[in-house]
Amino acid sequence: MSSVRYYDIHTHKDFDSPDIIQIVSIECSELHRMREGKLFSAGIHPWQIPESFEHLLTDLETLLKANSIIAVGEIGLDKCCKTSFALQDVVLKMQLQLAEKYKKPVIIHCVKAWQEIIAIKNNHQNLKLIIHSFNKSYEQAETLLKKGFFLSFGAAILKNDKIAEVLRRMPFDKIFLETDTSSTGIVELYKRAADIRSIKVEELGSLIEDNFRKVFGEKFTNDRKQQLEYQN
Repeated sequence: MSSVRYYDIHTHKDFDSPDIIQIVSIECSELHRMREGKLFSAGIHPWQIPESFEHLLTDLETLLKANSIIAVGEIGLDKCCKTSFALQDVVLKMQLQLAEKYKKPVIIHCVKAWQEIIAIKNNHQNLKLIIHSFNKSYEQAETLLKKGFFLSFGAAILKNDKIAEVLRRMPFDKIFLETDTSSTGIVELYKRAADIRSIKVEELGSLIEDNFRKVFGEKFTNDRKQQLEYQN
């Protein structure tokens, strides 16, 4: 077993590994995918909002009440999808209210709606918001960092030098890594990120674990560690 715990904070793939701690993203209606000993996030993705969405909010609150998920997401705003932007805005704000009520961090999907997302953050200062799969400029990253966002990087750091440069300049206490839907594994992303930052993978692992603990809670970090150690 590796000395590094690899935290994959946003993935749509669910598998067991003694060294990898995943937050698996599911839809509110996908209760059948949940199982003991795994960590999940749930929410109404802007691509998937039906005209009648109230029952999905009820499902989400049921999950939050039962403490079955550790984050709300992925949720957000997307100006390139078919769902009306006004509807997206309403559903996002209602989910953020639930996240605030149950004190859960939020994994954000954002496409060409940065001003709106930042404005929403201004109204939810106490929420910990993570922009998933960040692939914009460092100037955009700086704007988000000043507002208190965390940024999660995915497979783009392997092939896009500009995104790698953004990661290189990031403060360590605002970084996460994720696989999302990529075939690239989280271990490979850690190795590449450590190389970009000119540090050892073990040091990067410790830094990201600190961030995970800070955002998602000491309980989930320790519980998951104990489960993995027991399995081995």
